[in-house]
Amino acid sequence: MITAIHMLIYSDDPAATRAFLRDVNDIQKVIGNDLTPTGQASVKQTAVAQSVHSEGARVKSSIDDAEQAIDRFRSQITPTN
Repeated sequence: MITAIHMLIYSDDPAATRAFLRDVNDIQKVIGNDLTPTGQASVKQTAVAQSVHSEGARVKSSIDDAEQAIDRFRSQITPTN
């Protein structure tokens, strides 16, 4: 499981990752426990939600890059028979 701290450590863009996590936290505060369509609609078109969407794409790309780097490293250090 990737936690927020893992995201920051492995991110190629820590500033975008921090902004993404901050905005997701803000959305959680606004919605609270109201996950109904009405609660979701109240947040969906806000600037924060739009920002989370674009920041999330950058963070996902950064995490994908980090996972690939870890896989390459793992293959380099894994002994062959």
